[in-house]
Amino acid sequence: MSAILDPVALRALESDLGPDAARDFAGRYLAELPARVARLHRAVRDGDIEDGYAAALSLSSTSGMVGAVVVARLARRFAAAARHGLGWPAVRTLGDLSAAARVTRTELTATLDVPGPPSRAVYRLPG
Repeated sequence: MSAILDPVALRALESDLGPDAARDFAGRYLAELPARVARLHRAVRDGDIEDGYAAALSLSSTSGMVGAVVVARLARRFAAAARHGLGWPAVRTLGDLSAAARVTRTELTATLDVPGPPSRAVYRLPG
């Protein structure tokens, strides 16, 4: 894995939720990531400091849970900038965050597509 993902966070999520639920959570994160970044863009466009701040904190939290450390860090930076208005610092951070989200989607998708260890389930054949 690259520096964009933290494998320890993904393993912790699996340990907390179980492998299937962790994979489902990460899959939902991936599915929602473009809309969450778009929400930040709308907040900047509309000058909605409150929504931008809340959306950034939420994105930071969920990103940290799946190990998307760069997106989490940039979302926190965006939230801090948004508290002072949605000016140039927030816009610049949003550009970096958007790029990091694209790379994160690619890398996390590849990570989730890697088959895990064989299941320990016992299968009984009929008969």
